[in-house]
Amino acid sequence: MAFRAVTGELKTGRYQIQNVQTGQFLELPTSDDNEPVINALQHPAEKQKWDVFECGAGTYKLKNWGQGLWANVARKPQLGSAVICKLAEKQFVIEESRTPGQYRIFMDETELYWILSSGNLGSSITLGRQGDNRNLWSFWTTSRP
Repeated sequence: MAFRAVTGELKTGRYQIQNVQTGQFLELPTSDDNEPVINALQHPAEKQKWDVFECGAGTYKLKNWGQGLWANVARKPQLGSAVICKLAEKQFVIEESRTPGQYRIFMDETELYWILSSGNLGSSITLGRQGDNRNLWSFWTTSRP
């Protein structure tokens, strides 16, 4: 199998999600409710695989395949809040930036974006303002050659 970066409109499927700036991948380390999503080096473990579901109008739900929890946020999200995973679903907007294959994930109602809090391994993904490559993500899928 070969990994392939996605460009254009994102389709329902299973992906690994990579931060453009650091090259590190989103991971949900445990199955605990309210567990923060972190960044990690790429490996094929299920805790780095995300099922992305189209909901229409550019919105999506993301579920961690290995842990079975949905990407979500605190009840009253604000700047700096962690992206967490919960049993409850949450819709996010995912839109491609001007650079093909680089996407932003954000909450439509607050315009807060998923952003890498730091480049250190194990750093939390938090909500921030649009502005730099820390909030750009690539979606990788596997395909048979």
